[in-house]
Amino acid sequence: MGHVLQTTDLDLAEAVLSAAYTSLQVSSSGRRRGLRLEQRELGPGRLDRTVFGMSLVFEAQPAPGFFVARMRGGRLENRRPDGEQRLRPGDVFVAAQPGAPVSATVEDLDVEMFAMDAELLASVAQAGPGDDAPIRFLSHEPCSPQDALRWRRSFDLVERETRTGQLSPLAQALAARYLARTALAVLPSTAVLAPTVEDRHDAHPRTLRRALAHVEAHPQHDLTVAEIAAAADVSVRAVQLAFRRHLDTTPLAYLRRVRLAHAYDELATRDRTQTTVTDVAAGWGFFNAGRFSAAYRHEYGQLPHDTLQR
Repeated sequence: MGHVLQTTDLDLAEAVLSAAYTSLQVSSSGRRRGLRLEQRELGPGRLDRTVFGMSLVFEAQPAPGFFVARMRGGRLENRRPDGEQRLRPGDVFVAAQPGAPVSATVEDLDVEMFAMDAELLASVAQAGPGDDAPIRFLSHEPCSPQDALRWRRSFDLVERETRTGQLSPLAQALAARYLARTALAVLPSTAVLAPTVEDRHDAHPRTLRRALAHVEAHPQHDLTVAEIAAAADVSVRAVQLAFRRHLDTTPLAYLRRVRLAHAYDELATRDRTQTTVTDVAAGWGFFNAGRFSAAYRHEYGQLPHDTLQR
């Protein structure tokens, strides 16, 4: 469930923001109409919305994690070592990341953010044990207006589907990974995924068999590509190449098919008076009912509701 704080106490606001993001100092001017902070845990990530009903300046130390944000209202000016950033409502941007201090001026700011740590971002970037260089975003803004729109739509989808707080832990984790993958897709970063000569050599059928066995034995777990690669005793890029070379798919796409198969079995055997399609979908990590139905119909040629009724 989410946590909500509303206050006009600037000292309390400074303490809460420091705890939520990073150590910072705040000074205010003009009328204070309060601060409202909403936080909703999302597996290994978090959804935040912060509304500043005031004008203030803050100086923030480098954050311990990554925060990808969207302006909903107000005014924000970021001053960073690499330049200034003036943001308008609707803009998507990297609010903070490790190693980068931020100084900002805000006025009646309304901003929503997805918070994630370096471990989540690395797992989504499919970095393996040998990939020691930390991932960083190279720009504070998306690559194009289309990428910014993609982020807004992805965030809205997850926010809407997780609003009730009733998703399974697996569905929450997959929703967080979905947003982290979207962030890497729309923002320039240091993530490098090209396979090496060794990766190509290791992408043989034995690697694929070991990876398939691990996926099929643990579909209910929040598996990452790095974990699948470790089970196959190869690098992440080698296991990706093995799936592409021999099955023309990806490890996570195959995992989704395995989960769809388990959902099919449940829908085909469960009592329709005792369960719902939404319950079964969420139990196998599909946090969006519409996307689950589309994937299910593509795989089985029928809607999940039809399987349950039959």
